[in-house]
This record gives sequence, C-alpha cells and structure tokens, in this order.
Amino acid sequence: MPGKNYRNPYITNNPVIQFTMKKLIILVLAIGIGTTLQAQNTIYWKGGTPGEETKWYNPKNWSPNRIPASNDIVVIPNCSSHGGFYPELAETAAPIAHLRVESGAVLTIQKGGYLSIDGSATFNDGISLFGTILNYGHISIIDAGVEDIDNPFGHFVNHGVAIIDSKESMAPLAQH
Repeated sequence: MPGKNYRNPYITNNPVIQFTMKKLIILVLAIGIGTTLQAQNTIYWKGGTPGEETKWYNPKNWSPNRIPASNDIVVIPNCSSHGGFYPELAETAAPIAHLRVESGAVLTIQKGGYLSIDGSATFNDGISLFGTILNYGHISIIDAGVEDIDNPFGHFVNHGVAIIDSKESMAPLAQH
C-alpha cells in the first residue's frame, strides 16, 4: 500500500533468519579483516650498512628496517648518489610479490642465490625492470598478474637458472 511501511513478520521475527544474517555479517567482517592482513607492503633497498653494504639479509639495508618477505613489493632504486651499494643475493630469499629495479640500479643474484617472485596474491607484473638484473643463481617468477617481466628499458643478464611459471606454461629463460 502506498504511504505505508510494510514489514514481513515472518522475516523480522524468524530466529533462523536472524541467526543466519548474524553469521553472514560475521563472515563478511572476517573476510575483510583477512584481506587487510594480506595487504602488500613496499620495502626499499638503501644498502650501505658498514661491513655488509650489499647484503640482502641485513635488515639495516632496507627501509623499513626488515628483510623482504612474502606479499612485499621490493624496490631497488638507483643508489649511485649515495655510495652505489646494490643488493647481492647469495642465499635463498623469502618469496616476494613483486620486484621493481629502477633505472641505473643493479640486482645481482650470486651463484647459490635464489629469488622467487610469487604473484599469485597480487595483480602486479612479476618484475618491472628499468635497471639491470645479473643472475648467476636461480630466479623464478610464479603466477605474475599481467606480464612476467615488464622491461621497457631494462637488462636481464642470465648466467644461471631463470624460470617463468605461468598458469598456462612453464618456460626457462635462455642463458646468455
């Protein structure tokens, strides 16, 4: 009826429907909190810690002061104006979500080093490459969002093992 607010007593007074709605609200909140906990963080290389200027595993070489971890977007900037200390990875690193090597910057993966970029929880490219990656170890890109390696101006020099594992195929990069 026009002008009259009609409420269905079956819906508003039914304890089963009220209980189900409470569960639905709790579920929506839990999903929202879970998504927030999986948020990506950006971590920047700064390098130059005395005695360990190029060590990936020294938290003081990163901003904020911690080693990159899963879901992190890792940025290697051009450090030429403050020492020119670029990261060298000699061991297995925790998987990261995305790697950006900026123009003039260099990342070296040494023999015995292993870096995995796992984009399964992101929509990022695996690597945005504007600088240089020198790979003598092992690098893998898993489930990158758009492109495995987006390198409009970058250089990827591979003397090790490089694997791109897309959902459709798995293809090792040729050695140079």
